[in-house]
Amino acid sequence: MTCLQIKAERKARKRRKDLVKIGRQALYGSEAKFNEMLAVVLSENFELLLGAVIFAISFPLGVLFTLMDRKRMLMDFYFSTYLFNVARAIRGGSPLVKAFVVASEGEYGPLKPVLKAFVSRLTLGVPLQHALSSLSSALKSRISNYSIASIKDLLNLTPEMHTFLDELGTFQAQYVELQRRRESETRIHVIITYVAFFTFLLAIGATIKITPYTTSTIPLFSEKSSLSPSLFRSVSYYVALSESVFLGLLAGEINKGKATSGLLHMAVMTLVLIVFSYMFLF
Repeated sequence: MTCLQIKAERKARKRRKDLVKIGRQALYGSEAKFNEMLAVVLSENFELLLGAVIFAISFPLGVLFTLMDRKRMLMDFYFSTYLFNVARAIRGGSPLVKAFVVASEGEYGPLKPVLKAFVSRLTLGVPLQHALSSLSSALKSRISNYSIASIKDLLNLTPEMHTFLDELGTFQAQYVELQRRRESETRIHVIITYVAFFTFLLAIGATIKITPYTTSTIPLFSEKSSLSPSLFRSVSYYVALSESVFLGLLAGEINKGKATSGLLHMAVMTLVLIVFSYMFLF
């Protein structure tokens, strides 16, 4: 082996050692950063901050979506009444467009401003098809949009329009009543989700009270495995927080058929968890 080959081999060996050294430093550095991040995530301040952020986001959104759902249900109910009044006006001899205008003079609660905009378009000469399309966009309700689409498809059925509108109004009123009955009948299932969540919290609290915290570790399934009290507290908190999120969304899906309706339930469960954490965990 020549001198040049020996020097080249030494350089290659040194380069490999340098690369291994750099890799170890990077590994130890990333591990240290991971441990720092884990320590922050498992700290009491971060845990409570995360719970507070979830509550601060879900509570106003939950109230907003709940009010919107109630308003939409009221508008669906009043729209069925409006269809009955339009049918009555047609039966009284009013032309179709005039019947839509005359029927809007009643009391329709939150639907009244939408009907005023609809009638103003009709009085300005906008075709009934286009005015109904604008009304459908303003209502933003699945059942009301279905009713309006049915009316648009059967506008040429003028002699029998009053009968069709009566049947359509009856169908929409029954749909609203079924929705209200569903919310009433599934309320017990929502209560069960709350009971499941509270039972989980009570189990955590009982475990913390029963387990001797005078020792540095909590024994697990075997003598060799153990869990520090601080890690047990953090794991319990994050599991309970995930329970509050998913059980809240599940309660909304069960009660109203939409996960967004469960944001208010999620906020309530998260607030209960924060209070519970102050009492038992922190």
